Amino acid sequence: MLIKSTVQKAPTTLLLFLTAWLVTEVALLIAPSLLPDTWYLKGYLSETAEEKTLEFLNNKNATIPDEDLGWVNKKNLSLGSWVIDQWGGRHHKPIALDKPENTYRTVILGSSLMNGNNAVDNNGTISAILDENLNKEAHELLPQFAIHNHEVLNFATMMYGMDQILVQIKKSIINFSPDMLVIGLHEEPIDSLNNVYIPFRLPEEENMPYVKPQFEIQENQLVFHKAPLKLLNPMSQDTVDYFKKQDHFFYNFERFQHFGFMPLGDELSKIYLKAKNMLTYWTDQGNEYLLLRTLMADLQAYADQKGIKVVYLYLPTPRGLDRGSIWKLMPDYYAQRYEWLQKPWVQNELIHLEKAPKIKQPTVINIRDYFRQSNISTDKLYAEDYFHFSKQGNHTIAHAIEDLVFKSN
Repeated sequence: MLIKSTVQKAPTTLLLFLTAWLVTEVALLIAPSLLPDTWYLKGYLSETAEEKTLEFLNNKNATIPDEDLGWVNKKNLSLGSWVIDQWGGRHHKPIALDKPENTYRTVILGSSLMNGNNAVDNNGTISAILDENLNKEAHELLPQFAIHNHEVLNFATMMYGMDQILVQIKKSIINFSPDMLVIGLHEEPIDSLNNVYIPFRLPEEENMPYVKPQFEIQENQLVFHKAPLKLLNPMSQDTVDYFKKQDHFFYNFERFQHFGFMPLGDELSKIYLKAKNMLTYWTDQGNEYLLLRTLMADLQAYADQKGIKVVYLYLPTPRGLDRGSIWKLMPDYYAQRYEWLQKPWVQNELIHLEKAPKIKQPTVINIRDYFRQSNISTDKLYAEDYFHFSKQGNHTIAHAIEDLVFKSN
């Protein structure tokens, strides 16, 4: 009798458990329609997000608020190997605002991939290595060139995308009278353009819960929205509503609202997102590059007026460089994007601009080719975080830029 009773209780217990689990899952699924978005936002953000945001707004971080750019490097800052000068740049030697006579000035722009982050000191950056190499070649190897002095400046800033770089050039970089602009583009160069609030695109980013500016194409015009800094404190429903309207990556927050407290549901939603992302490898996404290419064309037209050469570096991730394991079976994402980046301008990229560029297509350097030709192993090209470049990697990138500088003289 005891055995029979135990057997009968087992299905009943399982049924009760499944019923309770199902009720809980349904309750959590509909809760976002009942609870305020701001409650979920606090749960979505890291424990230090509020503290880091207040530090940022009170100018206590290594980057400080800027309404046009979102954030800029704090000037006259020294934190170990990280040194920023009075101009807000990461330079290996003193520079002046006015360009010295008989000097060719190159400016490095982009994100931490271009300023070296903490992976190298100021002397190990792309700009420092390029500066040394160019002056050595100009003085010793190529004395026939009219310009014998070179200066390479570095104003690359953490997490900058092409939208911020364009504004930065017109707002401040132009004052340094550059002859060449060298801009580093991430392997996913459009992601930052579709993002306003950094934690939505990069939930794991705890140190920079910031907002950024954004461009949009509206009725054949390029429209600029400044960084909504006032929405950071306090984080109200108006903040969430703005993000929902402007931020492509708001779906990560919505996924958290509906599935973040549901262990099984959260895992299923992650699997769905991964599958969705994998499908992009077999679909043509050229139209998604319209905004990026329009910003590039706008910069080219501006640079043409000023007599400045513009060069882009397309930077690979370790995965894009090696294409190991399952990635060998996938379409070559890096090669596909490189072709989109460097093709001639087309009409739908130019109709949004006041003036079309004179140069017919952008100059884009395939850094993956240089890395592969160097025969240096991937672990030597990248720093310990396997994201930023090592000093050896920076040497290889500097070499890729040198020929273009001398061709421009």
